[in-house]
Amino acid sequence: MMKAAFIVKGTINRKEKFLRDVDLLKQKAFFDTIEIFETQRKLHAIELAKDATEKGFSHVIAIGGDGTNNEVLNGIMQANTEALPVMGCLPYGSANDFVLSAGLNDDIHQFIQLIEQNKSKRIDIGKVDFQGKEGLPVTRYYMNISDIGLGGYTVEKMGKTKPVFGTAFTFFRVILESFLTYKKTPLRCFNDSFNWEGKSLMLVVANGNFFGNGLCVAPDAKLDDGKLNLVILGDVSTFDYIKNLGNLKKCRKIQHPEVSYHKIESIEVDSGDHPCPIDMDGEFIGYGPATFSVVPKKVEFLMP
Repeated sequence: MMKAAFIVKGTINRKEKFLRDVDLLKQKAFFDTIEIFETQRKLHAIELAKDATEKGFSHVIAIGGDGTNNEVLNGIMQANTEALPVMGCLPYGSANDFVLSAGLNDDIHQFIQLIEQNKSKRIDIGKVDFQGKEGLPVTRYYMNISDIGLGGYTVEKMGKTKPVFGTAFTFFRVILESFLTYKKTPLRCFNDSFNWEGKSLMLVVANGNFFGNGLCVAPDAKLDDGKLNLVILGDVSTFDYIKNLGNLKKCRKIQHPEVSYHKIESIEVDSGDHPCPIDMDGEFIGYGPATFSVVPKKVEFLMP
């Protein structure tokens, strides 16, 4: 029996489009049951996805951006069942970087075709063990990208900033302020065969290619190769990083002595006495030290 749970971020601006798309899906009659669940607060999608998974929905679909995808994934992973649903998304949020790696867009007809042709892939996910905002150990999962350093600092700052002249303007202002005020943190990252230590602008642990609204920070990343991509942006100046934004937009690696790219299955990041903020799919989640690891072929995802 095909049962679909659509988990909708309550604040998306494209709700009317979504409702029209659902009407089209109902006409196609792919699913025996379609239920819509709307989030009422931050992290609510985790609860809704966990509940839908435990109730045996065959498909759990995130309607929003990267943050909604992340919450839905974590709800699925928290469910007390071994039978996980097929996951999918309709990228109607403000930040939609994961879909760039997955070959997806916001056209409902692509989504319909995926259902019609039963197209999906079993993809890897990342796992992070870290120190939560309350100082307690936490485990979270992600499909796209997590980073520690400047990215975490920026999203933490964004969460504390009241929007002025709209979200887009506020985000731009916070990014600019972060570039000007962030102090590179001494970090050590290591596993059984690798060790790096030094001042770091940012360490990126990527399953997908893109973050920051279309910046291709990990050109070699693949969603189903059983690896994560570690990108080390060491003692890189703000000027050098900004100078390379053009390369990131074109999916070119940064050529800089303090930038390196590595394939890993796991990595530990130690920030010593300096709590270092962590960004996961565009959301501030807590602080390092942290351990990042891949969970291979864990989620069946609707994609070409």
